Amino acid sequence: MLQTLRLRPARVKGSEALPPFLSPLVRAAECGADLVPEILALTRQIGFDSFTYRTTARVPPDEESRVFEFTTLPAVWAIRYDQYAYIEVDPRVIETWDCTVPMLWDQRIVRTNRPRARAFLEDALSQGIASGVCMPLFDELGTRTIVEFDSSVPIIEGSRETEIRRWLGDMFILGKYFHELFSYAAIARRIPARNAGMPLSARERECLAMASQGIAIDAIGAQLDIDPRLVQSHFDSIRSKLDVSNWREAIAQGVNQGLLDS
Repeated sequence: MLQTLRLRPARVKGSEALPPFLSPLVRAAECGADLVPEILALTRQIGFDSFTYRTTARVPPDEESRVFEFTTLPAVWAIRYDQYAYIEVDPRVIETWDCTVPMLWDQRIVRTNRPRARAFLEDALSQGIASGVCMPLFDELGTRTIVEFDSSVPIIEGSRETEIRRWLGDMFILGKYFHELFSYAAIARRIPARNAGMPLSARERECLAMASQGIAIDAIGAQLDIDPRLVQSHFDSIRSKLDVSNWREAIAQGVNQGLLDS
């Protein structure tokens, strides 16, 4: 079931210049209505089945970052993605770390021989996530955001690819506008992270245990053979789940909850 995303009436500066196709979403935002039906309708209008937004933010600004997510995908998929640490092998994440342009992907582009990455792709395919567009967004604070439009169509080619490329500009504007709205909600209302209260994944417990031993993020990445930025993503998620301000508080909570050896 889709979650409700209802903000206080919010107006983004310059929204009067947005493309007409965004008008229903703008009206919903400005009157404080539920945004989910409009987001899903827009996603389908441009030929995709689901929309996912994932960002890190400091809420409040003097605390360490947490991860926030909104998706129209089933909750079961979000839980599996989290518990299996799919972020470490998701090609949409890996391939856009240092990019500022959209990534068009399908089953031909992202196929791999790496067992974990292959398991992720097969699991995603079973959920109807077969192709799509991944858009990285960055702001002046260095916040990294990913907006995903996913489809059950396995191959992007011919008229399908032409249509997607025609929509790319409007998709980027939709992603940016949604980011402004969501940032307003997270910062002004201090909404809880979507995964607040969820159990730590095995990988997150591993990272937290290593941090409790005084091992730095770069060294954790080296020992786990993953990019240190992925380690940071795990800590963003840990702080979100445990509702703590920094990694020291996370370690203390881990000890209190019996997640670590005291």
